[in-house]
Amino acid sequence: MKRITKKLVSTSLALTLGFTLLLPQVGLAYSSEDDEEYEEEAHSELGEAFQFEGELSPEEEPQMGIQCIACVGGVFTTVKVNSGPTKVSKKFVKYLTSSWSYSDRYTWSKTNSASSTISTDVGLNAKDISAKLGVSHTVSSSYGTTVSIPASKSKLSKLAFYGDYNKRGVTVTKRVGTTTSKKTGTHYAPRKDTYLLVAYK
Repeated sequence: MKRITKKLVSTSLALTLGFTLLLPQVGLAYSSEDDEEYEEEAHSELGEAFQFEGELSPEEEPQMGIQCIACVGGVFTTVKVNSGPTKVSKKFVKYLTSSWSYSDRYTWSKTNSASSTISTDVGLNAKDISAKLGVSHTVSSSYGTTVSIPASKSKLSKLAFYGDYNKRGVTVTKRVGTTTSKKTGTHYAPRKDTYLLVAYK
């Protein structure tokens, strides 16, 4: 009797696993590429802005490929702009120095880049939204020579990187077979102008 019970349990588990593998994996319909994570602003004051013109990199329409083999009718994604574009000036991107210090000057010569972002999970990453909208995903600023930026030695500070962005309200509609979902968010696409600033704690 015990052997029969074990056989039945094993058969049941095997059937369950097999059935699970055959079920439509709806999660595969979403892009697997994660958006970049950005630091939170942790300063209360900014110094003079040193402006630079960067180079924009356009994105091609994403090739989504086979996203859901078991989904009858395939997967279709569209992006609709609800508002914008509106220019956002000097949006924080990241800190360029790791620790707060009492410095009277910062120097910088490395290339900096900023990418498009999306405010919330809409089922499509910021890069693919940029491609579908036909706007740039990244801006890169090269300085050619070392840039020297004065700072107040009496205050704790870091060197920070900022950029101008175009802000758009978007709706991403995704149809998987006969199921349709809509999610809204705010998309920020980089413009050419970037900045180096001293941020004070």
